[in-house]
This record gives sequence, C-alpha cells and structure tokens, in this order.
Amino acid sequence: MNERIKELLLKVGWHRYEALDERHQKFAQLLLEDVMSICEDLGGKGMDGHYCVDAIAKKYSMHQWS
Repeated sequence: MNERIKELLLKVGWHRYEALDERHQKFAQLLLEDVMSICEDLGGKGMDGHYCVDAIAKKYSMHQWS
C-alpha cells in the first residue's frame, strides 16, 4: 500500500492496515482516478490548478475550498 495512503489512514484514526481489503484499496484508486481525470481534463483546456481545485471542491461538496 502507498505510504501516503497509510499516512491519511492514521489521520482518520485507522491503525489497522492489515484490515484493509481489496475493496478499500479499489475505492482509494477510483477516487484518485476521478480527481486526476478532472485535473487532466481542465489542464487540456488550458486551465490552471486553481480551476482544478475549484472543480474538485464542487464535485465533492467541499465548501471550505470553493
């Protein structure tokens, strides 16, 4: 498992890495692919990282970022 994912799990209080099964790992992979596709799409349209952050915040209802 990726070290950054382990760090994030610790932040939410998940201390049992061995309990993560393929579903959890697949969920993390799908989430990252979705977010990266937003950035790739906007970058292809000539927009910078700020547009990417705004689009992700809007899609995932993260109002503190928008």
